[in-house]
Amino acid sequence: MNSIISPKLMSPFSKGHQHQRKFQSILSEAAGLFNWQGSRATTLADIAGSMQLTKTCVYYYVKTKEDLIYQCYVSSCDMWLAQAQQANALEANGLEKIVSMVRRHFDKYVKALNGEAPHFAMLTEVSSLDDAHAADIKARWAEIFSLCEEMVKQGIEEGVIEELDPAVICSGIFAIPQWFPVWL
Repeated sequence: MNSIISPKLMSPFSKGHQHQRKFQSILSEAAGLFNWQGSRATTLADIAGSMQLTKTCVYYYVKTKEDLIYQCYVSSCDMWLAQAQQANALEANGLEKIVSMVRRHFDKYVKALNGEAPHFAMLTEVSSLDDAHAADIKARWAEIFSLCEEMVKQGIEEGVIEELDPAVICSGIFAIPQWFPVWL
């Protein structure tokens, strides 16, 4: 998998490792531009130019712009899943777990703004992906959403979250951090 958060373990001197690091840099730069301009308004030339590369160089790492958008979304889903799993594994009540998940995302976002971590794409244009890629991202997001619902249900059972529809609560929870790039 070519995700930003789960690179393959290999020697830092191998060509494969160097390729992976360059690919991760392209994913991060693309995600930042997609968040700022939207994926439809961002060209591969924009991404290449912002990294002082040629468009041909970017094509060495991705097949098409749609493939790049998909890879950015996969990395974002991997990041969200890891954060949800870590939060859900805490010995804490449901509300504390949710706060931990959102805080982790906010911390990652601040680190990305400060150049200390990669950018992650907001999942705002999943409908622009081909059917197979869109279905994959929706399935990945459903797994993340399900984990959040588990934490909300736990919080409701514990009396620390008001008894409302967990899906509605989760939609609100995810709406806020997904829009950090726009608001901040």
